[in-house]
Amino acid sequence: MEGSETRMGGSREAFPETVWFTQLSGDGPVTEERRAALDRFILRYWRPVYKYVRTAERASVEDAKDRTQDFFHYLIEKGILSRYDAAQGRLRHFLKGVLRNYLSEIRRAEGRQKRGGDREALSLDVSKIETERFGRERDRCAPDELFDRQWAEDLLSRAVAAVRRQLEGEGKSHFWNVYQAYVLSPGPGPSPTYRDVARDLSLTPLQVQNSLQYVRSRLRETVRAGIRESAGPFQDTDPEMSALLQP
Repeated sequence: MEGSETRMGGSREAFPETVWFTQLSGDGPVTEERRAALDRFILRYWRPVYKYVRTAERASVEDAKDRTQDFFHYLIEKGILSRYDAAQGRLRHFLKGVLRNYLSEIRRAEGRQKRGGDREALSLDVSKIETERFGRERDRCAPDELFDRQWAEDLLSRAVAAVRRQLEGEGKSHFWNVYQAYVLSPGPGPSPTYRDVARDLSLTPLQVQNSLQYVRSRLRETVRAGIRESAGPFQDTDPEMSALLQP
């Protein structure tokens, strides 16, 4: 998932998380910093929006991609994010309400307005979204639920990828190898034990235990930072942490 980018300036993952929302909700010229904030925002929310549109509208893949693209242009061009009030709830709940109203408005205006035009296109790779699982989910899950599920999956996926990069960059790949062997790699059949992983990686069971604790601690820190960024400013991260990292 980390490789999917927009074309509205490219990927700028290093943008400071304490600044990005202020840049998004402000007015004025599109500076380099504001464009980076827009990229970051779209990268975090386009998949949940796409799944919502695909489900709520029973739209085709191409129509859902168009609607998703139009929605982000609408948010940006109309300055909708400046109306978000953190005291009224989380950012994604605000976005779902705006999206619901937007789709209702579009349905009423269908045929009376032209979409697209000269707007800069977003590159939306839906190949990993359009799965058999998603097809089944569309039949039994509400659009809001699919939005939240995809938001959570994306956040966890980014956190896992970020921790792996960090550990590899710090020369601590051995910690990651233990986490991958114990948590990410097991297939059908019984889950591996500490002794199984220790034997395969030439470690002791205690080293396996310590490595898992270390990686999980790093993941919790990274997930909390992602929640803080995606939920909107001044939001309590504890309830989201409990839901995302439950056993």
